[in-house]
Amino acid sequence: MPVNCEEVRELLPEYAEWGPRAAGAVEVHLASCAECSAELASYRGMLSSLAEFRGVEEDAPSGYLERTLSMVPGRSLRRLPEWREV
Repeated sequence: MPVNCEEVRELLPEYAEWGPRAAGAVEVHLASCAECSAELASYRGMLSSLAEFRGVEEDAPSGYLERTLSMVPGRSLRRLPEWREV
């Protein structure tokens, strides 16, 4: 059963991740629709760009965790859990 652009666009974030998939209506549509194929390429480009940051670690500014947790309603900062408890 053929699918339209609207149906395919809802699935593009999932299809942006590479991996084996059974050939079906979405793949047929992507092979014949330049707009949807371009949008899929855009998603994949974004994922590739984000992958460059996987190994980047930044130290949080002093007091960041405490300030952030203080914004959570009902959260008490009497004791922060140890990393092993999280």
